[in-house]
Amino acid sequence: MAKTPFGGAVTGFGLGKPDIDFNVDFSNATWNTLGAHQILAVTGLVRIKLIIYFATAITSVSTYTDIKLGIPSNDDELRTYINAESISAGEFWAYSGSGSGYKTIYSSKDYNNTGTNQAILKEPLMDFVCGGEDIEYSLTNVAPTAGTINVIAWYQALSSGATVVQGDGS
Repeated sequence: MAKTPFGGAVTGFGLGKPDIDFNVDFSNATWNTLGAHQILAVTGLVRIKLIIYFATAITSVSTYTDIKLGIPSNDDELRTYINAESISAGEFWAYSGSGSGYKTIYSSKDYNNTGTNQAILKEPLMDFVCGGEDIEYSLTNVAPTAGTINVIAWYQALSSGATVVQGDGS
């Protein structure tokens, strides 16, 4: 079994259960108010593998809800603003593989009738090192009224006492 630099077993990087797996419900005020919302609370230096899956479409009273993903010191580090209503159920926030960072949404749908979902052809797993800053999304313009994203994460501690836990939406 692999070990961390501090002797503990590496968790979450095999085929096992994710360390964190929860839904963000955009009909709930904890998650749908304008501003930043913590999804992962990070302590210390960690490697994180993250999947953000849009289980249902995000809706609002207009078509102007913008959403982005990042850290407090750079709130679009992982994903620049995108109109949330343009994201369909079954899509992922994913790494583009083009050197531009985590900037592209790939769909899990079969748009070309090939019998293969596009998400199988693309890499929906974000893999990055984080130095003690929380992972959050930010909402601007208009608060969403419905929709659900599934946050799935595995982490590996790279410094003594490092952890990642589910964020509280604050």
